[in-house]
Amino acid sequence: MDLKRHSAPIFDGYNISLIKQKLKAGQDLKLIRGNIDVDRWIESKYVNNALKTLNLQTFWTPQGASDK
Repeated sequence: MDLKRHSAPIFDGYNISLIKQKLKAGQDLKLIRGNIDVDRWIESKYVNNALKTLNLQTFWTPQGASDK
């Protein structure tokens, strides 16, 4: 696995799908009760502001949920 991709702080389709997969696994194992709306829970403006401040807006390339 590419370390740069693995450590990307951006909330793109790829990372959001990973969060949803991990949430489902936790629910299936009964480690997480109830439903969490990941799309409402994530707020990307803070990460985006930090990346802009550090001039890193183009360092990570956003990927879709189906990208590997």
